[in-house]
Amino acid sequence: MTPGTAGTVGSLAFAGTPVGAPGAGNLSGRLGRRWTVIGCVTRFTVFTAACGFAPNAESFGALRFVAGIGLGGPASSANALTSEFVSGPHRSAVATVMMSGVPLGGCLAVAVPAIPMLGWEALCFYVGTGLLPATHTTAGRPPTPGHETTPTPQPAG
Repeated sequence: MTPGTAGTVGSLAFAGTPVGAPGAGNLSGRLGRRWTVIGCVTRFTVFTAACGFAPNAESFGALRFVAGIGLGGPASSANALTSEFVSGPHRSAVATVMMSGVPLGGCLAVAVPAIPMLGWEALCFYVGTGLLPATHTTAGRPPTPGHETTPTPQPAG
């Protein structure tokens, strides 16, 4: 794969994010924020790990795009969850730290010395190891007030 092709294919994950964000917002209203975050993280992680098995640039690009749909989803739901669980004075600082995770992770990934020795596929497989702790941590949270239950229908009139 040429460097230009690798750049295009690699950026397809970010092309999927605007597709995932509105869909996740809709899901969040129906399933709740917590399950939306779990679903999006699962999608991103599984499809990113599958990229390590991609036999060609086209398959790799398609998997990156589908992974990007999962990447675009949790931002708004995770931000809302953070604002519900963190008290007022600390809310903005915690939300800022939380939203810094993706860019910080991308910066740290290029600094890992084992990647050149193991190949880019190893990085994809490594992403897959985050699935269990991420979903376990999120699933273990108590329901958020008023957002994880089915709304009571209001009578018309």
